[in-house]
Amino acid sequence: MKHIFTLCALLIICSSVAAVGIDGPSTVYLYEDEKQVVVTINNEESFSQDFEIEAIFPTAVGLSKEQGTIAGNSGTNVTFTIQPNTSLVGQTYEGRIEVILGDRKFVKNMRLVFRAEQKQEEKKENENEYNGFSGLFLLPASILTLEFAVNVLLVFIAAVLLIAFIARFVKRLEGK
Repeated sequence: MKHIFTLCALLIICSSVAAVGIDGPSTVYLYEDEKQVVVTINNEESFSQDFEIEAIFPTAVGLSKEQGTIAGNSGTNVTFTIQPNTSLVGQTYEGRIEVILGDRKFVKNMRLVFRAEQKQEEKKENENEYNGFSGLFLLPASILTLEFAVNVLLVFIAAVLLIAFIARFVKRLEGK
């Protein structure tokens, strides 16, 4: 009886696996100008499916396409044009994108941060996420934190100590 229960639970979990991928930013910063955000909808099934997309945000949003068909194992890009709203400056809102693919509904949450005039330095950072030191290692700038740098330093020290230990061990073996 326990095995039947376990088998049923596994079947339910496996049957509810998503057949769509919604790729796009999780946070969007809005300043004085409208912002265009590209979201990719991937159909991970082997057959084509119709889709509908809707954006639920606290400000006006235009979509490049609201519905269409996606071939099996492929995707399509939808461009969102998000309008700034001066009455929301200094606030953060949760919006969401709802995608109906076939007979299933999928949701992607997106945070909208409304800010006043953007400084020139912030524009450069937003335009090029791989900047400065992080560009050497092809890592996003958000990953390079003080904690990350300390961890890299500790790994380097551990590697040097390990090499020294092995060299000393080999030298002792040769002496006998």
